[in-house]
Amino acid sequence: MKKFLSICIISAVCILMLSGCSTKSGSTDTMEEKPKESMAVAKNTTPEEAIKNYYMYQLNTNSEEFKSSIYPSDTTNIKLLNAKFKAYDIKKISLNIIHEIDKKDNLAVALCSFKTSMSNIKEEKLDFEFLNLINRDGFWYIITDLNSLSSTEQNTLQDMTTKLSDKSLQREDVQKIAEAQLKFDDKYSDFLQSSGKKLEDYMKKEGIVH
Repeated sequence: MKKFLSICIISAVCILMLSGCSTKSGSTDTMEEKPKESMAVAKNTTPEEAIKNYYMYQLNTNSEEFKSSIYPSDTTNIKLLNAKFKAYDIKKISLNIIHEIDKKDNLAVALCSFKTSMSNIKEEKLDFEFLNLINRDGFWYIITDLNSLSSTEQNTLQDMTTKLSDKSLQREDVQKIAEAQLKFDDKYSDFLQSSGKKLEDYMKKEGIVH
């Protein structure tokens, strides 16, 4: 279990794939007909709001809603997310539970579980990950590139993630998710290995360093 969670920490630092379905408006108005005020992107005043928007809009990385939930907004890691979606043929990602959030000044680390739907597999995959967050000018963002932070901020977040991981080992709900994740990986190992190879090919093609 400790080995499993340590892998999750490394993945969290790089920001794992994850998430969301975009919302649709019931209005019949076109985008051109809507006043600019109605298209304003809501700000994330709490870590919870940032996390929910991150998962909700992650499959649409070009959307303003997604860009307004990450820091920095022009991160090259968006290419990595898109490559993962393509390689694993991901159709939907949704937030399951925000299990815990630890905050320190303008930084936070959250333990979240999420569900992923892939075209070639009928059942959803349940995963969890650690997300790093930062508060800038009163608004919270998911950090997608630790190198954009100072060395002090990076070290603080790494310490916070390690401590939260140690606490998570004692949580029954996290242990159950970890067990379910390992069973899923074993059951669909051939598909996951094949998709992993596709991801490597996409990364080489796009010149993505990870």
